[in-house]
Amino acid sequence: MSQAMSVAEREQFLGQVRVGVLSVAAGAGRGPITAPVWYNYQPGGVLTVVTGRESRKGRAIQTAG
Repeated sequence: MSQAMSVAEREQFLGQVRVGVLSVAAGAGRGPITAPVWYNYQPGGVLTVVTGRESRKGRAIQTAG
């Protein structure tokens, strides 16, 4: 049984209120930062992650690109 979503199913799923889990490299010799995040998804592919720019997670995301 395939667990793949159709494009329409994926758009509907991501468009609902959900909490995602984001992992980002934390630097040499350190494990990744993994944390729950709120996000907003606009159908068609625009994804916005809600986190503070100056938080440890925000700085790690900026560094990782």
